[in-house]
Amino acid sequence: MRSPAKAAALLVSLALVPACGTAADSFSLGVDVGVGASDNIFEVQSPKTSEVMPTAGFDVALHREGTVLNADVTGLFSYYDYVHDSYSNDVFGRLDGTVKLSLVPERLVWVVQDSFGQEALNLFQPDNPGNREYVNFVSTGPDLSLQLGERGFIRLGARYVNVHYETSPFDSNRPSETFALGREFSANSSLSLNIDAEQVRFDNTTQATTVNGMVYPPNTDYDRREAYLRYDARGARTTLAVNVGASETDESAGWHAKPLLELDLTRRLTPFTNLTLSAGQQLTDAAEGFRNLQAGAAGGIVLAPVAGTYDAYLARFISGGWRLERERTTIAVSDRYEEDTHSVDSNFDLRRNDLELNIGRRLTHMVGVQLLGSMVTSNYYNQHFESNDHLAGAALVVQPARKVEVRLAYDHVWRTASGVGSTNFQENRIFLLITYRPVGAGEQVNPTGLPLPIGMPGLGR
Repeated sequence: MRSPAKAAALLVSLALVPACGTAADSFSLGVDVGVGASDNIFEVQSPKTSEVMPTAGFDVALHREGTVLNADVTGLFSYYDYVHDSYSNDVFGRLDGTVKLSLVPERLVWVVQDSFGQEALNLFQPDNPGNREYVNFVSTGPDLSLQLGERGFIRLGARYVNVHYETSPFDSNRPSETFALGREFSANSSLSLNIDAEQVRFDNTTQATTVNGMVYPPNTDYDRREAYLRYDARGARTTLAVNVGASETDESAGWHAKPLLELDLTRRLTPFTNLTLSAGQQLTDAAEGFRNLQAGAAGGIVLAPVAGTYDAYLARFISGGWRLERERTTIAVSDRYEEDTHSVDSNFDLRRNDLELNIGRRLTHMVGVQLLGSMVTSNYYNQHFESNDHLAGAALVVQPARKVEVRLAYDHVWRTASGVGSTNFQENRIFLLITYRPVGAGEQVNPTGLPLPIGMPGLGR
């Protein structure tokens, strides 16, 4: 399959980066084995089917800053074997990586980015191995920076983007260009005028496609453009970015524009607490939404919502998070609300809210506990369908050695839904996992400050 091969190749190359010269590096790698059990593996109201799931997985986190090569990568993958053959054996996970190679110091940089993961196929069905597909979003191209006097700058960028879906007929190539003209007020603040352009070119634009009983019409190529002012500021305790402008597409009866507004704020309230806030609206599409997908406070592997349609949509969103980190206690809370309005296929207009809670506590230097909770509400109001997916989980973590942890985790998952094709269910899961961390042992690389299970099903739903 093309997508896993691309993601694996990038992951291997990034994992080898720390061996190349001296730089500011951090690198963590963990591998695990274990076994789990479910009392309702098909996630249906009845009849319930039990399953036993041996599993193996790994996680990787890399950050490198150097004069020639910079890299950031996070990956979390698990392989599942279903003893009673409820599903075919599968791999569940996500990788996000960026590599920047300096060709001319402080002037010309070549960038490679990759996002690989999974997306839901049927919006009426809950998350399970039979309702997922692999998606890969890879981009590459140069960035050129030029100084104008002491404080002015011009930045030019170009990208070739390829988006591949395992099942859905939305494969595309997306050449894009960026331009920025700005001025630095200080070492920590700047204002710039930005113009971005993207050409979305689908592989299939001539015939309808049938996938899992659904008929998709031929895709229609379109262009998307954005023009906006951007202000960046970085202080000792606060980071702020604001975009104000317009975005437009030409996919339905000529060009149509929408206001573009984005705010990103990070604030360290005290030495132990952080606050994040994001809000705004912009024209985007399912592929861009997949690339920008991020886990909430509960962490774990995140499954992208159903793509459903090729067209662009106006996304209005607001999200926030609060995090407390003390020597023995970590608390994280996050919430994100988004409303998507499609320009072509209004059947996929959506209101979605994702509320998550994560509490970790070290009882002794060897023993910790973790509590998790999440509630995701999805309302496809033009299809008269609404689902509410909940998770409540707890884990006992024992760390008998610096590089080894043993985790016993339980989570209860349930859905209440209304409308055509709705499915209600309840499911209980329990996992026993043993993790060995040969690199980065003892580092807190997870949202809780406690080691997370590697690809624990149910986390980050």
